[in-house]
Amino acid sequence: MKNIKRVIMVLMFVALAIGVTAPPAAAQAGWKGTFNLPVDAYWGPAVLPAGQYTISMNTNASTSTRLVFLNGEAQAMILAGAATPEQVSSHSALQLEETNGVYVVRRLDAGMLGQSYAFSISKAARMKTERAGSSTPLSIPVSASGGN
Repeated sequence: MKNIKRVIMVLMFVALAIGVTAPPAAAQAGWKGTFNLPVDAYWGPAVLPAGQYTISMNTNASTSTRLVFLNGEAQAMILAGAATPEQVSSHSALQLEETNGVYVVRRLDAGMLGQSYAFSISKAARMKTERAGSSTPLSIPVSASGGN
């Protein structure tokens, strides 16, 4: 009985390790881009160190759930909400908000898709920014390309 439990635990850890280290499926990535993050920033639950990143997003029309995949100084997979109704230019950009020295990604404008996605602030970032007064916007261009 102990051996069966041990084998099951080992298999679960192996499956978890494969899932965590596997790159995002290329079939899901319909929109891609690169950007240079000049500051450390919170993006949803992730804290991203400054540096170069590649970004991709699944654009499967059969689902309303959009996942944003980030690779670079850190790796993250972030759930995007529904697209905002506002019109977006053909340029892609990340919209950050700085409050009391804390940077938070608030929006992704995916110009080639003509869509904009808003992101919530994580609890950790909110706790750091609550003590501050006003915030300052920061726009980071994303060099985007379509396709896989």
